[in-house]
Amino acid sequence: MSKIFDALVKQEGDLAQFAKDFSAANSIKPQTNGTAAKLAASPSPIIVPSRPKVQEAPEIRVAPLRLSVTTPLFPFDQHNARAAEQYRIVRTKILQDLRQPRVILVSSASPMDGKTITSINLAGVMALRKELRVLLVEADLHRSNIAKILGLPEGPGLAEVITGKADIAEALVRIEQFPNLYVLPGGGPYKGATELLDSHHWRAVIENLRSQFTHVIVDSPPIGVLADFDLLQAIADGVVFVVRPDQTNRTLCLKALSSVSEDKLLGVVLNAAKDWVLHRNGYSYYYNYYYNNNGSEKRDDRPV
Repeated sequence: MSKIFDALVKQEGDLAQFAKDFSAANSIKPQTNGTAAKLAASPSPIIVPSRPKVQEAPEIRVAPLRLSVTTPLFPFDQHNARAAEQYRIVRTKILQDLRQPRVILVSSASPMDGKTITSINLAGVMALRKELRVLLVEADLHRSNIAKILGLPEGPGLAEVITGKADIAEALVRIEQFPNLYVLPGGGPYKGATELLDSHHWRAVIENLRSQFTHVIVDSPPIGVLADFDLLQAIADGVVFVVRPDQTNRTLCLKALSSVSEDKLLGVVLNAAKDWVLHRNGYSYYYNYYYNNNGSEKRDDRPV
């Protein structure tokens, strides 16, 4: 954990203090099972699972994205190239991970940290790879927002699939502009969402989805708020943890991180992080760092 925010601690203000407190807590220890050493020794080639050979069911709905002008969906447009590139770096790190995670859970310490937007952007940037077949699952059944954000039909969805009211093919939505991207909305509203995720029906659903998609990105409720995260983490191959420096409560952040299994933590994404600018020789250099669980950092320093 000491390398997560090495660049941040040299800064001034709240962001620096956040990084210092976060690093000092040392709530996650480096891996000692050899995986991290292998990753640090040499970069691994990108290994992509073979695309499932699934006959496209005629029942699957096809719908266009209808985004508002304020929706920050970076991989889908050219309005923020540097932010879009950050998601591409996250994608590369996931594809290079020796654990080869296919079901990836995205969560945070509290609401408003940006986990849902991160889930959408991660699924979107992965679907830009033609060899991948990607599904975005809205598993935060208490506060379903993904369908609304994307302008997609809200139901039937995951709740109806788990309860047997709809087949998976009936609930899936394929994005018209991005044929490799599918969405399984939350559906509902449904009381007793936690009980749905604590059932063999949910586990059967996720195994079915594994057989149909190369990667499944699951938007989870915040950690520690509900029992849902632990139930979702049990079926996931990896967890992406989202932190927003100007929003995330430091105490809740450290507590939430301690709830993530060390062997499943893929990395920490800093959402809405300010650019760190170095002026040199008449140019302004913007620095961004991306943390992966092996302790490595990636720097983007281009003159603008």
